[in-house]
Amino acid sequence: MDPAVLKHIRGELLSPEEEEIVRDWRSQSPEKDQLLKDFETSATWVTQGLRKTAQLDTSDIWQKVKARLEAEGFGPFPADAPATPLPRPSRSLVLKVSIAACTLFLIGLGIKGIINYSHPAQKAIVTVRRTVARTGSPGHAGSAGRTDSAGRAGSAAKIPPGSNKAVLTLANGRQIYLHSVGNGLLARQDNIKVSKVADGRLRYVRLPSSVSSYPTLFNTISTPRAGQFSLVLPDNSRVWLNNVSTLRFPVNFTGNTREVELRGEAYFEVARDKAHPFIVHILKGAGSNTDTATVKVLGTRFNIKAYEGEDSIYATLTKGRIRFYDRRKTSLLSAGDQLVLSKDTVEIRHKADTASTIAWKNGLFNFNHSSLESTMWQIARWYDVKVDIRGKPHGYEFGGGISRSNTLDEIFKGLEKYGVHCRLEGRTIIVTVE
Repeated sequence: MDPAVLKHIRGELLSPEEEEIVRDWRSQSPEKDQLLKDFETSATWVTQGLRKTAQLDTSDIWQKVKARLEAEGFGPFPADAPATPLPRPSRSLVLKVSIAACTLFLIGLGIKGIINYSHPAQKAIVTVRRTVARTGSPGHAGSAGRTDSAGRAGSAAKIPPGSNKAVLTLANGRQIYLHSVGNGLLARQDNIKVSKVADGRLRYVRLPSSVSSYPTLFNTISTPRAGQFSLVLPDNSRVWLNNVSTLRFPVNFTGNTREVELRGEAYFEVARDKAHPFIVHILKGAGSNTDTATVKVLGTRFNIKAYEGEDSIYATLTKGRIRFYDRRKTSLLSAGDQLVLSKDTVEIRHKADTASTIAWKNGLFNFNHSSLESTMWQIARWYDVKVDIRGKPHGYEFGGGISRSNTLDEIFKGLEKYGVHCRLEGRTIIVTVE
């Protein structure tokens, strides 16, 4: 198995070249594609759980699973870890147990699964086949809103998950619905060629030996509910845009800086250019064109989450360093840091769970330490539905994650096991809690 594929399974960041290798590997057969999908659903959360658990001896289960994988044509795999319990699991051991757990789900159970660990207030255990974990003592909501699986499946199963969808607005006001057009050249603006390329991304390429003859032109790309999209900017920086998000950017970076404006959530891989800092103006507030905060970088990877209607702005750094400016102070973040900007405070969390933060980019819901309200917001945006929570949702805390390719009905089934009952009325999820 290619080292780049193993890095992807471990949840590590990949270079553009390694991402190309992974895409090529998974395209070789439906079986390889399905195997990676199940790893993507599970491996991040397995790793997270193992790092909370000590004294694990996995040699026996690994030998059995490795034999099965190699019989199916996958491998070779890293050398075996010691059979004795390890106080702190090594990276290779984490990989082995990740593969073991994912494969047992796929082969033994025939379902997509994930692994969680309990909240620190609970006993430190690893729980299998759990999509949510509840803590505290939530208020009782009665039986209103309960429904059996047959009644629930009728309508929820018909609502598909989100997909690659976005609208590109050119400088002249023309709109292109990117999910409705084929690959190829979409437009020429100034000295820039705009194309939709083979993997579904939008790409801006400067024409050779051309000089800009126009004032700066701006484009805007917007994703709807149940949509996401990625693009390559003229400076070769890459951006992944989550649902209900908007990015405004120049078709050609000129001057001393590279500046863009963001609403919603996006992950950036910024091309390094010391002479031209990359600046993200974070806009939050209906109709507001004034930035709430600003991120300044030279070349790095980070995630910004700034949704309207949510209390805080999150800036999470996976590589490099960034400066975060708001109206109160300037903060310097290093790799692994997460800044949380709320109405009254600025908090920097060191050694943050960056893998969970960017789970959406890798096709996963992240429910780690998430409240019921926050969990349902993620679901509502991705399936383009509304949510009506009835009862007392306080005291619920969720952990782990699940593939964003699951049907809405599968999400309902996972929630129901833990006292969260969902039914669909039109395009509104009615949620009742015990």
